[in-house]
Amino acid sequence: MNLYTYAIVKSPDRVVGINRKGEVMFDAYLWGDSQLDDLSEGLFRVKRNGKIGYANKVGEVVIPCEFECAEHFKNGEAKVSLECEYSILDNMEQVEIKSDKWFYINKKGNKITTP
Repeated sequence: MNLYTYAIVKSPDRVVGINRKGEVMFDAYLWGDSQLDDLSEGLFRVKRNGKIGYANKVGEVVIPCEFECAEHFKNGEAKVSLECEYSILDNMEQVEIKSDKWFYINKKGNKITTP
């Protein structure tokens, strides 16, 4: 195995990103049928202690894992919330995410206002 910066590995109970030393860097953010999150504008979602944050393409967590729900970055910003409610829809294949406290962050993790 040729590990440059990090690798995604599956253990019996979770999917994680590890560094060259084998140390866990983050839990993988999974959606759908265990689908790994995609890189979006140079960042992808990761988890730590049940909260969501963002890592860069080399696996460094650059926005701390503090959000209960978070969307992909688009046009330099991402919609996030510290409090969310998840519910499974009738077909049992989709999850609805609700929050009255959404806000946007930039790629540095700073809260921003949008028009």
